[in-house]
Amino acid sequence: LLCDQDKHKPPSLITQTQKSSSTIQLTTIEQYSPIDILFENSQSIDILLQSLSLSKSTQLSIVEILCCLCVNNERQQQLFDKNCIPTIMHLLVQNIYDKQQNNNNKITSVSLTNEYIIGVCLKFFCSLCYENPFIAQHLHSITYTETNQTLCEIVSSLLTKINRPVVISYYASKFFVNLCKTKVLLADDSFVALDSLTTLIHLCTKSITNKCIYLYIECLDTLIYLLNGNSTLHHIAMYTEQLLSKLFLYIFTPSKILDEHIDDSVLVQIRSSALTLLAVLSSHHEDIKKRIAEQESMLFIFLLID
Repeated sequence: LLCDQDKHKPPSLITQTQKSSSTIQLTTIEQYSPIDILFENSQSIDILLQSLSLSKSTQLSIVEILCCLCVNNERQQQLFDKNCIPTIMHLLVQNIYDKQQNNNNKITSVSLTNEYIIGVCLKFFCSLCYENPFIAQHLHSITYTETNQTLCEIVSSLLTKINRPVVISYYASKFFVNLCKTKVLLADDSFVALDSLTTLIHLCTKSITNKCIYLYIECLDTLIYLLNGNSTLHHIAMYTEQLLSKLFLYIFTPSKILDEHIDDSVLVQIRSSALTLLAVLSSHHEDIKKRIAEQESMLFIFLLID
């Protein structure tokens, strides 16, 4: 499952076996994906959830598997029916608390493990509510009884921390984007307009390294997903020149911010995402169109002089 990169490709072929008397006989060859096999046994998800108590590494792997299972609304609903949300929510809060304690005690290696688990728990909630209004509404209203905080408040608190990890910032922001796109949150809600949008812009415009290049592309694509159809957020996104300047760098002079050894396919991806985001930003407001055109003209002049 963890190696199943493209979950929408036709599933691989396996030979289905069937017990007949005391022997196992080969029958028809059918198409199955790893996900189908896992859901075939009604107890498989229960076993995974029960195994979360084994170790930190087990938690990390199992929640990653649960993320892979959220391929459509039907699978999302099956996970929801298994009551996995309270379990993963407890895991999230537990690791947030453990990370704070380990940071205070300067136990770096353990703190890093907590960080990974926080990130994958957020990723799971993003996957579970993607294009699913029913589950998105449930996640919006759920409260963690031990702290009397809603899940939204818990996720938002992660975005207010100084020096927060990039992966946690991304998935916390994406969570609010998914709630917005399912109409559970309004575009001008503070969780979306302040927490999520500003964090994604910050991630897209901060110093970039090849190590995080794919995450930056994901940030651009998530911004496209959020801003497309939510024109009320366009002026907030363009509040400073920082995003616009960075997008033009991605398009025209990516070598200035990326290592010379970067793969050409990655350059194509980041240019494509930057161009699409510019198209979305210029799709509604005339003043933004004008700013983009002016910036483009200035950059052309600079490139000619250079």
